[in-house]
Amino acid sequence: MSGGRKPAPTELLEQHLALRSYLEALLGEVPDGDEAGDAAPEVQAGAGPPPEPESTPAAVVDPQESAAAWASDRFQCLLFSVGGLTLAMPLALLNGVIPWQEVTPLPNRSSQFLGLVRYQGQSVKVVDTALVVMPERVQRHELAPATERARHIILMGGGRWGLACDRIGDVLALDPADVRWRTTKGKRPWLAGTVLQHMCALIEPRALERLLATGEAQPPAGG
Repeated sequence: MSGGRKPAPTELLEQHLALRSYLEALLGEVPDGDEAGDAAPEVQAGAGPPPEPESTPAAVVDPQESAAAWASDRFQCLLFSVGGLTLAMPLALLNGVIPWQEVTPLPNRSSQFLGLVRYQGQSVKVVDTALVVMPERVQRHELAPATERARHIILMGGGRWGLACDRIGDVLALDPADVRWRTTKGKRPWLAGTVLQHMCALIEPRALERLLATGEAQPPAGG
């Protein structure tokens, strides 16, 4: 309905190069100070307690060690976009996709927590995915609020968590060799790796779920 102009070829090239640079930067982040000397792959980056021994490690070192359940062989992912960034979620750990609906906000929650929706008799905690995966763009006010952009909610974590997203893409089949797997810890424990030929960042869902759970009750930023 809105008839905005199409980007010029030079603009598209600049956007493509900027996105590629961003994806490269995700994998190239240097671990924070006191984490730099800790090479144990099972220790998570960020605040919050370490995962239980049986859980999938958040700091992805290679697919065989940390994502064996879904990435030791050819696997499928759902592509979706948030604020111009394409993300991939392994289908094996995805619980469904529902249309965007109004959330019921709750007080004293972190700024990434948008509120609750009801789905199949369960309360789903909906988060601002952009604030989780690229907080710097949100903080610079480069993106409209999630409630204005979001068109779908991706369900994960047994349906307990919902990721607000702008657009749903295709289902993509990948071999482990297609992924540039993360080899160091950093500030984004949710990042399993990147798939440069498809210009997307691959999510490690269990690490993302733990990250959301540890930050759920934090007071809103700037509050």
